[in-house]
Amino acid sequence: MRANGKVDFLVVGTQKGGTTALASFLRQHPQIFIPEIKEAHFFDFEREYLDPSTGSPRYGAYHQLYDDAQPHQLWGEATPIYMFLPFVASRIHAYNPAMKLIFLLRDPVKRAYSHYKMVREREWERWPFALAAAIEFFRVRFVSGDSDERKDPIRINTYLSRGFYSWQIRRFVRLFPIENCLFVKSEDLLGRHDCVMRRIFGFLGVDSELKVPAARVFVGERGNLNPLLARVLGLLYRRERRRLEQLTGLKFSDWS
Repeated sequence: MRANGKVDFLVVGTQKGGTTALASFLRQHPQIFIPEIKEAHFFDFEREYLDPSTGSPRYGAYHQLYDDAQPHQLWGEATPIYMFLPFVASRIHAYNPAMKLIFLLRDPVKRAYSHYKMVREREWERWPFALAAAIEFFRVRFVSGDSDERKDPIRINTYLSRGFYSWQIRRFVRLFPIENCLFVKSEDLLGRHDCVMRRIFGFLGVDSELKVPAARVFVGERGNLNPLLARVLGLLYRRERRRLEQLTGLKFSDWS
C-alpha cells in the first residue's frame, strides 16, 4: 500500500470538530498508522517546518513520526489548525500534491463556543464569550504579530473566524483535486458513526467493512451559550452555510 514514502492523508480541521475522536477511530484500523502524537503541527509552525541552517523543509524529521508504521499501512495525522492558517495548504501541496484531505465541519456557533470554553479553561482568555467575540477582529488585526507563537491571537482567539469554512476550503481545492477532499459533518460522525466511517475508509482506500466502536465525539461543555446570542451568531453564518452547501454538496439546515 505504501507508494511514495510520504504521509498519505491529513485530517485538516476543524478545531473542536471531532478530530481527536476521528483520529482514534482511524488508528484502530490495521491498514492505517497515525502517530500517538495526533497533532504533529509540522506544516503550521515555522520552527517545525523549516531547517534554519538550510531553509529547506524538515521532511526527514516529520517522517520520524512514522518509524513504527508497518510497510502495508497508510500514514496519516490530524492537526486541525491546518485548515485555518492561510499558508498551510501550499506547504502541504509542495510536500505531497496527491495528499488526501479530510475536513470535519461542525456547526460554527457551537464550535465557536466550544473553542472559547477550551481556551478559557486553559486560562488563556479572561473575557466573557460575547466580549471575546466582539473584539476578535481587533485582536487578530492589531494584536496578532507572530503566528509561530503558540498563544498568538490568530491561534487561540479566532472563535468566529474559524467558522467561515468556505474560504478555508477554497484554498485547498484550488491546489488539490476535489476528489482528494472529503467533507464530513461532525454531527454525522456522532450520529451516523458506522456509515460515516465506511465512507472515510472507502475514501482512503482501506477495508471499508471494518467496524470500529463508536464513541462520543463531543463532551458537553459546562454551561450553555445564551440562546439570544446563539441566534445572532447563527444569522452571521447564514450566507456562509449556503456557500458551504454549494462547495461541499452537504446540507446544513440543522445548524444554528
